[in-house]
Amino acid sequence: MFEALDTSVFNGLALAMATLCIMVLATSIIPVLILESVGISKKITRNLVGIFCLAGFALWVYGMFYLDLISKFF
Repeated sequence: MFEALDTSVFNGLALAMATLCIMVLATSIIPVLILESVGISKKITRNLVGIFCLAGFALWVYGMFYLDLISKFF
């Protein structure tokens, strides 16, 4: 029944979701750790996590469009 199923779509979605998770985690955890090591209070850094997550998502969207444009030229 599923012999002719193309799995490249699922592989692409899995890769996209994995890169999204990595990007959001990297852009939210690393700045918080740096700010806490510098001495910024935990209350401020906890409030900034949401902004860092949104920035990570925006960078991921930009990266996906950038990679799509690059793949069209090569």
